Amino acid sequence: MLAMSLATKKLIGLLRSMKSFHVIRRDDFTVEVFIVSAELPKNIIPLKKAIENKLLFVVDTEEVNKVVVENKSDRFVLLNRGDVLVGGKQNRTILTPIVIPPRITFEIPVDCVEAGRWRITTTGEVIIGLRRAHFAKTRRLPMYLRAKLLSKEIKFFSRVEYFADATGQGQSEIWRDINESSEELSAISETSDVTEILRHVETDIDPDLKGITKRCRAAIYYYRGRIIALEIYLLDDAREILVDNIRGAYADYLYYERKRIKTPEGARNLEELLDELKESKIRESQKIGAERILNIETKHYVGQLVEVDGKPVVLEIKLRVEG
Repeated sequence: MLAMSLATKKLIGLLRSMKSFHVIRRDDFTVEVFIVSAELPKNIIPLKKAIENKLLFVVDTEEVNKVVVENKSDRFVLLNRGDVLVGGKQNRTILTPIVIPPRITFEIPVDCVEAGRWRITTTGEVIIGLRRAHFAKTRRLPMYLRAKLLSKEIKFFSRVEYFADATGQGQSEIWRDINESSEELSAISETSDVTEILRHVETDIDPDLKGITKRCRAAIYYYRGRIIALEIYLLDDAREILVDNIRGAYADYLYYERKRIKTPEGARNLEELLDELKESKIRESQKIGAERILNIETKHYVGQLVEVDGKPVVLEIKLRVEG
């Protein structure tokens, strides 16, 4: 009980360090963006920056649900749940937070988020003696799909069990969810590509995102006055992650409105969320790379705190998604 109490105290302290900076409002969609008074972990970069700077390569295998990553740098690379690897034979998404140590080659499980393509679209990179297509850039999954993956992961005792489910039955589920959302938002793609959903809403929501600066590292998302998610990224490049996340959350909001889906019960403000988190169940999850994962469960929410060397790097809290 003492370990759980300390973990809860750390979680509450991190949320108390947030200072409101900017608010975005579109009808019943609201995002409050925060500055976070917390130390940034050193020597960690996000996947997007690592790929763009050619510090890390992600390449195809012959299996839909596996890719290989090679970290050629002396830095740790953070792979976030919902990072979409664009390229290869099909676009894929990362299923769980993984911190790749320096100078190492890793095989990781993924889900495909572009069902209608299985062909190379970029020039190959030589890795492990083989020539295969590499993934040249990244995007982010919409909020609902990331919340669904998180809710599923929390149910399993180990991440290995979660991977087996996500890459099995879960693969067809994610294709179905992408198709339903694409059709409702008129964001149809010839290859059933999830990134088309994000492109569809960018021109609408992007003018509202100009107030987000590089100092911003956290956000709380509200649908119809209820908190559907809270996210903190203690990284120098947090702004780019937040911008992609807001685009995805706004796409989900439009889908909810058009389908007239009822918003689940949840906290109305940060204080109500903190009260719920004080009663949370927290347990350590299985280690894959250099990360330490703490799973969080409350009455309405699920979450994960990602740490490296005892310092928080990512916190995500989402309304629980059933099914």
